[in-house]
Amino acid sequence: MAFNGMHLALTVTDLSTSGPWYQKVFEGTQLFAGNDGVGEVELYLVPDNILIGLRQHESTSAGDEFAYDRCGMDHAAMHVADRAEVEQWSEKLAGLGVETSGVIDSPYGYHVNFKDPDGIALEVFAPLPPA
Repeated sequence: MAFNGMHLALTVTDLSTSGPWYQKVFEGTQLFAGNDGVGEVELYLVPDNILIGLRQHESTSAGDEFAYDRCGMDHAAMHVADRAEVEQWSEKLAGLGVETSGVIDSPYGYHVNFKDPDGIALEVFAPLPPA
């Protein structure tokens, strides 16, 4: 069995800020915006085969911020083919005014780390080929 993509569902404090940010950074196509019976949500299809869902819960306070060291998600990473693509993403993010870690070489691959408007940790990653 193989997966045919992935979706990432994130809680944000303000859809009017986060929606445009995700659409700009990941060049996503908005598939839905509105109330789905649970609350306000926006769905974006991101090349290639990733769906990002942003939800603004009524109980989420405006000053809330993501913390990687609490139980739950540490970060979300999108994979690319190689270091050159990580470098291209690093340049694109810088051009959009997104603060990044710059390209980091690690023992298992190459990555650039950055955060969304709520401080959610994101990464573009190229793994090293298997030995």
